[in-house]
Amino acid sequence: MIKQNLRKVAVLSLPIVIIVSWLFLGVYKDREFGKRRLFVKHSPTLKVSFYAPLGESDLTLNDLDPARSQEEVMYRKYVEDGGGNRRSVPLW
Repeated sequence: MIKQNLRKVAVLSLPIVIIVSWLFLGVYKDREFGKRRLFVKHSPTLKVSFYAPLGESDLTLNDLDPARSQEEVMYRKYVEDGGGNRRSVPLW
């Protein structure tokens, strides 16, 4: 009886753990060295993968097309300004 209840709880909680992980964990590609890191987001978002299109270049947001500009804004918001780079671990 207890094993069945424990199994039900585990099965029901697994989707919740997956959804929360999807919302609050992300992977970013380091702006300078290109290494991938797993980080904890400061606020939930469905976006999981982040990269900086500008890299270390001297270009500005105005030099990018709208899609890449939005990607740069999201990278700054979640990784640099949001502190994701301080709450990260290397992946590979």
